[in-house]
Amino acid sequence: MFHRTRLGLAVAAVSLGLVAGSTPAATALPDWRTDRVTRAAADGVRMPKVVDLRYARHARFDRVVVDVRGLRPGFTVDYTRRLHREGSGHLVRLPGKQKMFLSLTSAYAHNRRGNPVYDGPRKQSLDFPTLRGVAFTGDFEGSVTFGFGLDRRAPFRIFALRHPTRIVLDFKH
Repeated sequence: MFHRTRLGLAVAAVSLGLVAGSTPAATALPDWRTDRVTRAAADGVRMPKVVDLRYARHARFDRVVVDVRGLRPGFTVDYTRRLHREGSGHLVRLPGKQKMFLSLTSAYAHNRRGNPVYDGPRKQSLDFPTLRGVAFTGDFEGSVTFGFGLDRRAPFRIFALRHPTRIVLDFKH
């Protein structure tokens, strides 16, 4: 059911106040939507490193969590007709009728020597209710990108968590 570790999602639940006895966090979550979302990067002098991507199936949504070292990167998420590898433009094929991209701006997934620091899946097919596949599509010119294959044009929500920094993308069932 979980990729990587349950600890990361448990930390996210605590951070969001989803643990019994805590303040209800449903009002803190963004609304479900189907249109483009863009947020500027947090102010800082050092660009964050994108180090992992995890995913899990929940009762009412499928969740993707992107782990970041450093400040929150900027991001854009939107539906698209096709997914492409950054830099080369090669087509990325994922299962699912609908495609979505996530672009993290002012971020990178390599160290100063050019070696990758991203340790998540490169391309993975899934059999979740909404999320059918994930792909790391690039680390190019200050932007790290991912692609998602979905069963339909599903409502989604995206938000950031801190300590540690994560970008969370939920796809409604």
